[in-house]
Amino acid sequence: MKQEVLHYLHDFGIPHRHGQEMIRKAQQYFGWRLRQTGPVERAVEWVLQGANAYDAMHSGRIEASQQNKKKLAQGLSQILGVSPTHAKYIIKYVEDKYHTKIDPRINLNDAMTFILHRYNPSDFLQVASTNPDYYQFMLQFSPGNVPKGMTQQQIRSLHTIKYKDYKHRKKQTQEKLTECNICLEELKPEDEIIELDGCPHIFHEACAKTWFRINKTCPICKKQVK
Repeated sequence: MKQEVLHYLHDFGIPHRHGQEMIRKAQQYFGWRLRQTGPVERAVEWVLQGANAYDAMHSGRIEASQQNKKKLAQGLSQILGVSPTHAKYIIKYVEDKYHTKIDPRINLNDAMTFILHRYNPSDFLQVASTNPDYYQFMLQFSPGNVPKGMTQQQIRSLHTIKYKDYKHRKKQTQEKLTECNICLEELKPEDEIIELDGCPHIFHEACAKTWFRINKTCPICKKQVK
């Protein structure tokens, strides 16, 4: 596993010697050795998190990391012709797609190259249009490409119920949900939630109204909202 991680990090622009040092730091920070089995992506994420935490704990470089992340977003915005905030969503897209965390402290140019080689504009737009994590981006930065959502009248007609009443109705079934399927926060008894006809998922009223402004489908099962 160690060699696989080193090769993965090398593709990320990190020399083997630096990669070995990162593994050492992660093992020292977490207090256990790198596992020999499992997905290499998870192992790489473990190494990056541990090494970063070790550095932050020993040298107070958290602020420097944040500054470099801003520089990375600014560099991408200049190359791609988008705003720095738009670029932050592109970084998130690449991190999510490749199950990794990009640390520009290692090498800013290598981090930028890693993102540019993996950024697919059409795929990014497809992900952004169907993933609730990106709906603020869709509202703010891609008004011309935002999928047509529901009208205000349609949104107002969505069925709203208090979560405590939903729980009471579902008490005898195994279908009871405990969190909003958009923001993933735990639902509280007095929360107003929205249910969809023919769809098992539930949402905070505010989350649903924001989501359905740009979509007509459930963000989880993709069922068309009628």
